[in-house]
Amino acid sequence: MKPERPVSLLITGGLLAGGYLLSRIDFVVECFGRVSLWLFLEVGKFIFSDLTFEGEVIRTGRVEVPWTGDCSGMNLLLILLAIGAWVSREQALNRSWILRLLSLIPAAVLANVLRILALTGYRNVAYPAIESPQMHYFIGFVCVAPFALLALPAFRLNSLFLVLQTAAVMCLLAPHLDLTGGAPTALACVLLLGANRSTPDSKRLLMFLWLFSAGAIFYLGIHSLWLPWTIAFPYTFRGRLKDLLLLPFTCSVLYLFPGASTLSWIVLALYSWRSLTPGTREEKQSDSLATVPGIIGIASFSLPFLLPVLFPVPSTGTDPPAFAAAREIPGGFELRIPGQPRDIGMVWYQANGSERHHSLRTCLHYRGIELQDSKESDIHTDGEHWFREFFLAEGKLQSTHGDYVRATLGIRKCPGVHVIIAAPTKSYEKARFEEVSGNLMASLIKASLDDSTSTSHFSHIDSTPK
Repeated sequence: MKPERPVSLLITGGLLAGGYLLSRIDFVVECFGRVSLWLFLEVGKFIFSDLTFEGEVIRTGRVEVPWTGDCSGMNLLLILLAIGAWVSREQALNRSWILRLLSLIPAAVLANVLRILALTGYRNVAYPAIESPQMHYFIGFVCVAPFALLALPAFRLNSLFLVLQTAAVMCLLAPHLDLTGGAPTALACVLLLGANRSTPDSKRLLMFLWLFSAGAIFYLGIHSLWLPWTIAFPYTFRGRLKDLLLLPFTCSVLYLFPGASTLSWIVLALYSWRSLTPGTREEKQSDSLATVPGIIGIASFSLPFLLPVLFPVPSTGTDPPAFAAAREIPGGFELRIPGQPRDIGMVWYQANGSERHHSLRTCLHYRGIELQDSKESDIHTDGEHWFREFFLAEGKLQSTHGDYVRATLGIRKCPGVHVIIAAPTKSYEKARFEEVSGNLMASLIKASLDDSTSTSHFSHIDSTPK
């Protein structure tokens, strides 16, 4: 009788790559989504008496939930397959392994139906008083975690911890996949999770620092740090030099710096080569994770999702002024005010939950626009347009991103509004655009102060730049 072979990294990687490619096929996503929709409607009518589905919109009570590609549940399937393939990578490649992974397909449908039911229910009760991206991620995490246990070949505290840590990482990672550096971020997370090893050794000081850093991340409002924080749990993170060098590349903000993406692939290649080189084989997973740290770690993995929900930032005053003609765009509004030149555009961006606004360079980088260096002026260009930014926060007009960050530093600070003004370079000289944009912003503030119906930041703002 031949000994059973363990699942190779090649099979694991191929399975994950195949699932990712399937998720990019519209027909597959639509079919998978229709199964979830049918089951949701059948179950939902016993919970919501007035549940209807018309025109790709779920309606119940005062809530309308548009049915989009995210509702299909394909992302949950990918998360469950990733968890299942990864935690079973050292198991024997046999019928049990295959059936265990196949069971995750109906599990993903059920998890998705529970997620939509939970979202619909919570919106009926708490919307819009409690609404943030983190709330959606937390509901996804809670719905995924129980079904992820199906991937376990055997139940132990170590295995439970590994599954929940992986589930938390995958739920935190999902929103970053389509951003700049999404691919190297995901690969860095997978490599570090694979290198983590549980240990019963006492690490009380590191545990205290790890929990303290959670408060620091929340205070600073840099939510992209939650991903490396979750991976670096002291009782599993090995903390070798190569692990410490790779950990920063799990933070998506890093990829907004020039050359970071290229550097990430170099570090990833070196890390993979060192891990696969003969003589550097990793030791087996420890069978003993200290019980108390393990329980603390399991509970702590909910912090990235719960803290922004339990301590939401005030969101009043971030709507555009009532007198302005506002056209809704992704993330904000395009404004037109009296006296605004036709060839000058003004955009009013609202914050995404409790996350602070990025600088103009970073904000445009996310939208595929690269600005040229402009260290001596707050006027920027991509060669075809002039750009200038203003921030409205804490009752002040903040003229630089640094002032804005300092003004919004702290818990329960409203992230305010990011206003960007743009004009074609062929129509304006740099000095002229600086003058016109400044006057336009001043006019916007003055008109808002004179408008008694305005509920925006301008209704009480100090128009003197800080």
